[in-house]
Order: sequence, then C-alpha cells, then structure tokens
Amino acid sequence: MSKLETNTIDTVSGSTDLQLGSTNATIIKANDKILFNNSGDGIYLGVTSATASNLLDDYEEGTWTPTAVAGITGFSVSTQNTYTKVGRLVTVYCEITSFTGKSATALQIGGLPFTPDDNSRYLHGAIDSSGGGLGVSRTDSTSGNMTFYLGTTSRTNFTGNNLGSGARISLTYFAA
Repeated sequence: MSKLETNTIDTVSGSTDLQLGSTNATIIKANDKILFNNSGDGIYLGVTSATASNLLDDYEEGTWTPTAVAGITGFSVSTQNTYTKVGRLVTVYCEITSFTGKSATALQIGGLPFTPDDNSRYLHGAIDSSGGGLGVSRTDSTSGNMTFYLGTTSRTNFTGNNLGSGARISLTYFAA
C-alpha cells in the first residue's frame, strides 16, 4: 500500500483549499483543480524522477485571428477559430465562411497564434473547401504563414481559385 509523506498539510485560511508544503507550494482547489503558485511549474508525467523532457508545464486554449496574405484579398470567419497549445505543440482550427478577391496565386494565410519553429515547415495541415478543393498546408518559419498545396504527388499550389464559398482549415505545428 502507498503512503503519503509530507512536512505540511494545511487548509488555506478562510477557504476549503488544501495547501501542500510551504507557502510557495501547490494549492489543491476545492473544485478539484490544481493551482501552482509559480508560473512554469508543472507535473512530471511517466517518470519517477524530475526529468525536464517529461514536465508538462504549458497548456493553453484560445482563439486566433487568421489573416489573408496571398491568393485572396480577404475573408469572413466564424467564431470557431480556435487553438490548443500543449508544450510547444500547437493545433489551430479555422472556419472561413466567405472569400473575396480569389486569384491564381498560391493561397497563404497568416496570423498563427505562435511563431512556428524552423522544423515546423515539414508539418502539415489540411484545407477542405466547399468548392471541392482539398489541400495540404505547411508553415513558413520565416513569415509564420501557412502555404497551401493541392493534395497530389507533386507540389502544386492550392490557389484562391481552388476555393469555393467557404473552407475549414486545421494545422498542427511546433512553436519556436
């Protein structure tokens, strides 16, 4: 049977929270959430000793604002433009409801919530257009934009002209 050993277990004055250790230690909130007093603190997963590569110390969810860079002059988006960041791994999702100024130029969309690292240019996402266009995307670590290609064996540009009236975009990449 396991046992719990600690120097201090106290309730936080005036609440039902439980504090483990000193005043800079973890506080377990009454609503079953764990709150750390210091940013950058985290939980070690899958190890029995403090191994930096196993420390989960960054998780974030939010919304982002995509921008038209090339292949279109503008677009309207739904409220479903979200991202999730776990450590350095970022996944973005975007629903575009309409496009303006479509052209034969390679489609590029910017505004990613985090700058991609140099190796992210090899990671791909997808675009599914209501016009039947299906493509893959990759990031550019210099510009931070997504560039789209048709889903074929050769690197053929996915252009604004491949778009229908709307599209869904998903991309996963590593933040710098």
